[in-house]
Amino acid sequence: MKFISILTTLSFCASLLSAQNKKEKDSASPKSFAELTAGAVKSANGMLPVFAKDDKIYFQIRREILNKELLVVTRVQKSSAGNSEIQVGDEASSNVIKFERGMNGKLLMRKVYYGVYTPDSSASMYQAIERSTLMPIIETFPVTAIDGADSSYLIDVTNLILGENELFSFDNFFKIRMPFISSISIVSDKSFLQSFSSFPENVEVVFQKTFNQTRTMITRSEKPAPINETTTYELNTSIVKLPDVPMKPRLADARVGYFSVGKIDFETNSQGVKRRSYIKRWRMEPKKEDMPAYLRGELVEPAKPIVFYIDPATPAKWVPFLIQGINDWQKAFEAAGFKNAIIGKKAPTKQEDSAWSLYDARHSAIIYKPSEIENATGPSIADPRTGEILESHIHWYHNIMHLIRNWYMIQCGMADSAARTPVFPDSLMGQLIRGVCAHEVGHALGLLHNMAGSHYFNVDSIRNKAWVEKNGYSSSIMDYARFNYVAQPGDGISRTGLLPRIGLYDKWAIEWGYRLLPPFESEAKENAYLNNWIIKKNTDAIYFFGSERSWDPRSQREDLGNNAVKAGELGIRNLKKMVPNLVKYSFSSNDSYEGLNDIYRALIKHYRTLLGHAMDYIGGSYETLSSANENLPTYAPVAYQQQKEAMVFLNEYFFKTPTWLLDTSIMLKTGNTPTGTIADIQSEVLRRLLYPPFRFHAIAARNESIFAKTYTLSEYLSDLLKFVWAELNSSGNISVYRRSLQRTYIAMFLETYKESKGLLSLTELPLSGYTNITSHDVAPALNAHLKNLMKLMRIKSQQKLDTVTRNHLSFLIDEIETALYG
Repeated sequence: MKFISILTTLSFCASLLSAQNKKEKDSASPKSFAELTAGAVKSANGMLPVFAKDDKIYFQIRREILNKELLVVTRVQKSSAGNSEIQVGDEASSNVIKFERGMNGKLLMRKVYYGVYTPDSSASMYQAIERSTLMPIIETFPVTAIDGADSSYLIDVTNLILGENELFSFDNFFKIRMPFISSISIVSDKSFLQSFSSFPENVEVVFQKTFNQTRTMITRSEKPAPINETTTYELNTSIVKLPDVPMKPRLADARVGYFSVGKIDFETNSQGVKRRSYIKRWRMEPKKEDMPAYLRGELVEPAKPIVFYIDPATPAKWVPFLIQGINDWQKAFEAAGFKNAIIGKKAPTKQEDSAWSLYDARHSAIIYKPSEIENATGPSIADPRTGEILESHIHWYHNIMHLIRNWYMIQCGMADSAARTPVFPDSLMGQLIRGVCAHEVGHALGLLHNMAGSHYFNVDSIRNKAWVEKNGYSSSIMDYARFNYVAQPGDGISRTGLLPRIGLYDKWAIEWGYRLLPPFESEAKENAYLNNWIIKKNTDAIYFFGSERSWDPRSQREDLGNNAVKAGELGIRNLKKMVPNLVKYSFSSNDSYEGLNDIYRALIKHYRTLLGHAMDYIGGSYETLSSANENLPTYAPVAYQQQKEAMVFLNEYFFKTPTWLLDTSIMLKTGNTPTGTIADIQSEVLRRLLYPPFRFHAIAARNESIFAKTYTLSEYLSDLLKFVWAELNSSGNISVYRRSLQRTYIAMFLETYKESKGLLSLTELPLSGYTNITSHDVAPALNAHLKNLMKLMRIKSQQKLDTVTRNHLSFLIDEIETALYG
């Protein structure tokens, strides 16, 4: 009887629950599509129609869009007043999503990751990978209305667009790059939709968002000062359908410099895991009717050329030069079999195309930014499945012109008279803009920096008028070989031989990445073909690629030629001629001497850079990548004689005080002091030579049991003693500049000695190219060097010296004794 009573109670409760669920289901049932969208503002009937009504924003998700990967990119369309860190055109976020049907009539939004290589369903690891890569659900949407026979779904995306999330706002990666902003939160009642439009392949949504943010300001006090402020940004979000037919990817190779998308590969190696990377490149294919001609080796136009539009806000006089910088890459694409493959264009006016937008993800563009930042960048958005570049928005900061003016005046002012003025002629500045633009377009095409571009060239050839005007001074415009600073006034080299250009490496890299290959039976055979192609090309050093992350002295920033010592001597020879004329060259009437101080500081920086090029020979090694079947060594130390020459160069142009920098007129007009100027240079250069202890360990690692005769640690210390401490082996006082050098030397050397006593192994030592270097000899060698210095200082102190020199030596002896004995 009790059992029956329980059943009756359960049955009654179930009927109540069923009735309640039915009532809730009826109240939550989707409304009529026509009723809900009546009177709404609607976009064109594109890929994903948008509706706005009664402060609500809706997306119409058609059934054919379900489970399709959509790229969502948000950019800053207007930046906030008083906030110079976040600029117009900055990419706030980039993600891939997809919509799918969920439980209870809801639509789910998943974030899609491509970090794991997923083979086809026949592969042995397919099911295991599928089980381990469930894509996270980041949003759920009740279906507000259904159109037709379940053919499309209307969902409310108001909170998605105007709220705080990584799709329609600044993502975490962007915030990490803005460390001065310690917190940021959206102000909902001050954020609103501005406009929207839908096209066949994409949707564009424009909205303004207001944030409360805390900025950390650097002050003279020990604690940074937080500042609370309100900022408003106009953002543009593009939602683009990824290609239905993914582009055939091409595996990356470290010997040809391309950006890449990386994946973990569990399938290829049955007994382990490997990384696979696909190069980033545009889809470059002939038209179907032109395929036979292409295969015959004829130049053909691509089915879809790469087009870069110039921001309408760009000053009109620079537009032709930017277009030239884009079109300069046409010759490189001809090496891959395509003509007119890349085109620069003015952006259409509103009268010409009212729907065109600079921030539309279907368009690539150069965005002009009114900013104090001295830079330009060439980022791109790529399909994470294949590396296909879908679009690029190059950032062009207005103040880049200040930077390249300084560079060109300092490096080529003695060879080009037009550069001897604070305001360059438009014709000259335009050519400088063209070169920078071509470099950034190279990045947008997928190319990395090639820091070894100039190393192939003989320094004497770079000074030869006929030779350099024909061949240039670098094999790659992706090198940081800014301008031809070794050219001397008497060489008669025209601007053609002073400015950068697209070189043979660039053409080869485009050919390797973009040439359509014949079909292969397998990926392995295609890779073998590409590998053999590289091996054949690399027999000529002009096609050598040098990574910017390499410590190979061939791959340096802003160097020229195959001999850093010789190029440095010529560069400094020009600087010595420049310094006495700097006041005249930088003079601007009714202006302060701020411009003079600015260019003087830039000149000193270039001088330090020239010293650094030779410095990287010391303890350096060459890194030459090859495939295993070539059976070649990867690493080799810099030759003994080159390292010795580098030390002699440093003695001549650094250890011996560069008093030629101390022009009295400059000092009096800028407020720089001779001792302060020299001390700053000494500190910067000695830091690279002495601290931290990497260089000592790199030199010590070159033991003669592995290598031929190399520059040893004892010889390095002996040369430092000879050049820095020459006065200890001669009579006489020590000058103020040399005292500064020696005191800085001891301060940094003692820091290095302190660290070296507990440092027996360095993992992945960057200066050497080797890993897990162990040297028990460094600390004892530094200890002996300090004791020898102390001994020589005591002997020197017995001489007849002025008070300043005697105090100097006494102070240094005390410092060394304290470090050695406590």
